[in-house]
Amino acid sequence: MKHTKSICILALGGILLLSGCFDRLPEESQSFSTKSASGEEYSGDPDYQWGDLGPGNWDTVYSDENVKKYVSANENFDINDLDYNTYTTGTQPILVLPIVFSDKTFSAKELEEIKILTGGKAEETKYWESLGSFYQKSSYGKLNLTFTYSDPVDMGMSAKSFYSKYSKTEDAINYGLGAAMALKKGVSAYKKAHGNDSTKPFDTDNDGYIDSVIMIYAENQTPSYDSDGSVFWAYRFWDIWNESGTEAGNYVDPNVSSPVGNSYFWASLGFFYEGTGTRDSHTGIDAHTLIHEFGHMLGADDYYNTDDEPTSEPSGCKAMMAFNVLDHDIFNKLQFNWVTPHYVNGSCTISIRPSESSGDCIILTDPDGWNGTAFDEYVIIEFFTPTGLNQLDSEETYPGWDGIGSTGYDNPGIRMWHVDNRLAKCSASSGKTTAYYSDKEVRSGNLGSNTYYPVIAASNSTTTDTEVAAGKNFDALTLISSKGSKFDSQNWSEDDDLFHEGDVFSLVDSKVSGKYQRYFANKKTLNNGNSLPYEVQIGQITSEGATLRFTKQA
Repeated sequence: MKHTKSICILALGGILLLSGCFDRLPEESQSFSTKSASGEEYSGDPDYQWGDLGPGNWDTVYSDENVKKYVSANENFDINDLDYNTYTTGTQPILVLPIVFSDKTFSAKELEEIKILTGGKAEETKYWESLGSFYQKSSYGKLNLTFTYSDPVDMGMSAKSFYSKYSKTEDAINYGLGAAMALKKGVSAYKKAHGNDSTKPFDTDNDGYIDSVIMIYAENQTPSYDSDGSVFWAYRFWDIWNESGTEAGNYVDPNVSSPVGNSYFWASLGFFYEGTGTRDSHTGIDAHTLIHEFGHMLGADDYYNTDDEPTSEPSGCKAMMAFNVLDHDIFNKLQFNWVTPHYVNGSCTISIRPSESSGDCIILTDPDGWNGTAFDEYVIIEFFTPTGLNQLDSEETYPGWDGIGSTGYDNPGIRMWHVDNRLAKCSASSGKTTAYYSDKEVRSGNLGSNTYYPVIAASNSTTTDTEVAAGKNFDALTLISSKGSKFDSQNWSEDDDLFHEGDVFSLVDSKVSGKYQRYFANKKTLNNGNSLPYEVQIGQITSEGATLRFTKQA
């Protein structure tokens, strides 16, 4: 079921689950006692303390009929069913094509840096992580990337001539004609050097397409003659072009005996040095942009606002698929099949460990329940710590964002997201969305037909929402601030936007619901019109874990 594409020509690279401890709540007539961070005491039973489920005893798992621990999310439908994306688990082979021009080439050292930054060890970068080491760690060992490097592919013209040849029309720019021609030439050269069937190892699902190609070109990003990044920027797309340069339709024809290129990302060598210096003088090599673009290869959208005049950044900016920083957030890890969430369907108490190292997370939904996939509307909760893959960006300000403090968070806290990742039925004839799929349909995984196919309805940009979400102020990924803040590209989320001991979240309790309604288009309900009938109280937080109490309201 591969029908759709979502282009992100201007990714932000240049500017800039699982086990937990839980136990049954006291009986309905009982309550509890603890103090908030400000010292204000909650009324209740002094015998109940957050410490009863405090961090430390992580090997003990108590049964609770109000908490369901899923063995596997996305069982019948996952992100790869939406398009030709790189598979998010297992060993995935990547073909890397260095692209050169008559006047722009790579030195031997730069070719080695391409190998290090894609498939090398983290310490070899002398800065942070390689693409491969990041995804091995971010996925908790579930995704292993392997890389094969072709000889440099010479486009036979100057970089400026390449730009002029492949930027003559809006379609050529918007649908990556230049990159597609480089992809065709590179794959052809690889087959000529290694044999016509040499691309078969890169086609793990035997569909006739190379699963994943990375092209690194020798020109700098946005040279003076391409100042708006029409051709020379970083983006992910698919090959939709014939050899003659005319549009082929949705995809080029596959070849099972000699797989051809299709899904790729295209980026300048210049992005390798954003955090470490310049191409001519640098202390290390930086994978932030490559990691972001490969997130698109896995199927994730951009969660920053791509509108021409963005007035808000619902995600709070501090996320890999937003502004290229930190580890992947827990929502994207759910999309990628890396985590197994606790699903709350009644009053309960749950303890979770840091999400970056454990994958622990919690899902809250409306009374209709969770459909068991990332493709639903829900609140997802994780315990953020400035450790592991989060450490570098929490200690430093990433280039391009001077004056805003670190591009991470200095202290641990609960990060709470409102997700609207529902699937809509897209007409095969008109390309327009007509309705949402039901939970039953998504659970079954049988979403395709001759009449329509699934697409994600909402985005973080009004201009890229589909018809069923258009004009309704639905955002795909929204960070819920503990203090009710709104965010934009100059006002990122901060430490006190995370939830800490004593904080309470609710859409149904009038004492606290007012400041949280701004994160929901319908104010008092989810975007789907149903209630979110939970009060969430944050209990003890240490560096090892956090305890949360969920009270279902009548």
